[in-house]
Amino acid sequence: MTSELTQAWEDELLRTGQTTIRPSWKKAALYLPPLAAFAVLGFFILMAGLNDGDWWYILIGILCLGFFGVIGLPSIFIQLVSPKYHLVVDWHAISTGGATVPWSEVVGAGDLQQQIRTAGGRTTQAHLAVWLTPEGREIQRSQLGPIARALEPMSLRMVQVEGGGLMMPGKVLPGRRQDLVAWLSSVHERTVPEA
Repeated sequence: MTSELTQAWEDELLRTGQTTIRPSWKKAALYLPPLAAFAVLGFFILMAGLNDGDWWYILIGILCLGFFGVIGLPSIFIQLVSPKYHLVVDWHAISTGGATVPWSEVVGAGDLQQQIRTAGGRTTQAHLAVWLTPEGREIQRSQLGPIARALEPMSLRMVQVEGGGLMMPGKVLPGRRQDLVAWLSSVHERTVPEA
């Protein structure tokens, strides 16, 4: 936990009692070109399918345009501009995605390893995760909007979470994931006394 960024977070927490970590425009910029390219590709595939009457191209174009253009691009922009997607840490709770959970209901922070299929086989993708107790999961769930609550069972199956739950701050937070995990773990240790 020695990076300049984690030191700045620590200093802000000690000075004001709260640290707000905003999404990184630089990291988001890495997602935008591929998302836009696949959305444009989907549009052209859709147009080609409509011109030829080929339903297969129409389906692929709609899926590509829908996933990358209608879901992907707006989700990155929303993460950047909405304070709801900031990671807010204070001495009492952690907040992200519109939910605030007390540190006493947090089990810990770490990497969530997710197996995904690729064209070349299977690979592992790591995500920042904050594990919650079952009570913490209920607190978080009570603060979810109707769409997030409806999608919750599917997303929990995708990451195979059993028991409690987890908060997954966005992938566009600044700094290295390992540094953020170490800092969040440090804050958690200092806020929750040993049982």
